[in-house]
Amino acid sequence: MLTVLVYDKNGNPEVENGHLKTTTVSWVAPSAIEALFAASQDAPAAGIVQSGYRIGGPGEFNVHADSIDLGNALGIFSCGVSDAEGGANRL
Repeated sequence: MLTVLVYDKNGNPEVENGHLKTTTVSWVAPSAIEALFAASQDAPAAGIVQSGYRIGGPGEFNVHADSIDLGNALGIFSCGVSDAEGGANRL
């Protein structure tokens, strides 16, 4: 919710009882924001390499903005052919 000034048809702020007149506006129900917040609490902890997309070895990995959803993943990790667990580079 956001409090904004009320303007008249000429673009001047309206005054009521010596005070600027305000109104409250909102774009979405507060319950929707609360639901999004609650749903985001299971995001993976930072530093867990396995919680992202992991690539390694020779070849090509092409990603397009409309072809991958990282969701709650930490990102895309690139590791060399011999880098099994540690030292992954985050893209």
